[in-house]
Amino acid sequence: MSQMTPSSVVMSQVTPTSVIQETPTYVVRSQESTTTSIVRTQKTPIFAVSSQDTPTSLVKSQETPQSILMSQKKSVSSSKRTVYLNWLNMVVLACCIVPSYPGILDLDDPRIPDSADNLHIAAKYLGDHVTELNPDLLVLISHRSPRIPDQIALHLGSTAVGSSCLHAHWQQFKVSGNIGIEETKELHEMLENKGKKVCLIEPGDCGTTLGWAETTSLWFLGETRGTSGTRSRTIHQDMLIISPPGPREAPNEETPDFLDYCVSIGEDIADILDDMTEKIVIIVPGDLSQEHLPHGDFPEFKPPGNIKHDISRVDKELRKPNFRKAEAFDDTIEHWVRTIHRAELVDRAPDILYTPALLSLSILQGIVERCGLAGEVLARAAPSYLGQLAALFHPQDKGWRVLGRPLPKKV
Repeated sequence: MSQMTPSSVVMSQVTPTSVIQETPTYVVRSQESTTTSIVRTQKTPIFAVSSQDTPTSLVKSQETPQSILMSQKKSVSSSKRTVYLNWLNMVVLACCIVPSYPGILDLDDPRIPDSADNLHIAAKYLGDHVTELNPDLLVLISHRSPRIPDQIALHLGSTAVGSSCLHAHWQQFKVSGNIGIEETKELHEMLENKGKKVCLIEPGDCGTTLGWAETTSLWFLGETRGTSGTRSRTIHQDMLIISPPGPREAPNEETPDFLDYCVSIGEDIADILDDMTEKIVIIVPGDLSQEHLPHGDFPEFKPPGNIKHDISRVDKELRKPNFRKAEAFDDTIEHWVRTIHRAELVDRAPDILYTPALLSLSILQGIVERCGLAGEVLARAAPSYLGQLAALFHPQDKGWRVLGRPLPKKV
C-alpha cells in the first residue's frame, strides 16, 4: 500500500540524530581547599535513532532514558560519596560546646530545676556523637584554666585529672585522661613560628588539674554506652588543653580588638591542626553569662564565694538590670552559633555584657571559619547564676541532620 498511515508518517519524521540532554549540576568540595566549585559534566546522548529503525525498534530505544536516569542517579550518588570521603579526610571533625555547670550531672536531686534536663540530654547527645566520630585527639579550649595576660597557655603533664566539686557538692563526678605531649609541643612551636605569644605550663607530679567546669564538660565525653551509672570517667583519647590569653585591663572599648586577636589565634590553630594526621574534635565549656538570678536560695546555685548571701527582694531589684543583660547576652551567643557572624561575637556581645567565655568562643570562631563548619544549638538554659549552652559545629557538606529526633522536653 503506497499511502502511509498517520502513525507511520509520524514515525518517519524522526531524523537520524541524537537527542542531547545535560546531566544535573552538583556541588563537589575540593580536599585541598574549602572553595566550593560547580562541576558540570559533558553533554551525552540519551539514544540515537537510525533511518532504518522500525516502529518496534524505536519503541525499544525509547526505553533507554530509564537506564540513563539510573546512571544519573549513580552519578549523583558518586558525588555524595565524594563529599563524604572529603569529610573523612578532614582533620577537625566537629566542634562541641558542652554544658559545664555541675548541677546538670545529677538529675535525681529534687532541687535541680527542670531546665537542667534538656542540658543533660543535649550533653549526653554530644558525648555519644563524639564517640561515633572516634577522634584521635580532643582539643579543650577553656577560659576556666589559668590565663596569662596576652599569652596563649598550653598545658603539659602526662595526665589531667579533675572533679566537678562546687560548693562541696558533686565531688563524686571525676574525670581523668592523658595529655598528648608531642601534639602540645608541636602546637607550641608552630604558634611561635606564626608570631603568637605562647607559653607552656608544666604542672607538678600530680599532673594537670581540671576545674569543675572542664571536668563537667569532659565527663559527658568520657561516658560510653552501657556505663551511664559510672560517676568516675576516663577520656580514651589524648587531650590538648589550651587556655586563651587574658586581657591586661578590665573590659573597655578595646575589648572587641582583643577578641579579634583571639579569633586570629583560632585561625592559626586551625591551620596548624590541619597539617596534623590525627582526627580532632574541639571542646569548649558551655558557660555563658554569670549574671543570672540563682535558682532558689540553695548555695549550690550561687556564684563561688557567695554561699552565705541571702537573696532578698532588694537584692533581686538591684540585680534585675544585670539579669536582663544576661538574657540578652545569651540570646546573642545563641544567634551567633546559628549564623557564625563574627560581629555578633566580638562587637555586639561584649557591648551587652562581658564574660570570660568570650575568649574561648572567639578562638572557636576562628577555627569554625577556617574549617567551614555550620552551627546548631541543641539546648540553652540558666539553671543557676550561670547560663549554659549545648551546641555542635559540624561539616556543612555532610548533608545529614544533626539531631535524628527532637530533644524531649520535661513537662
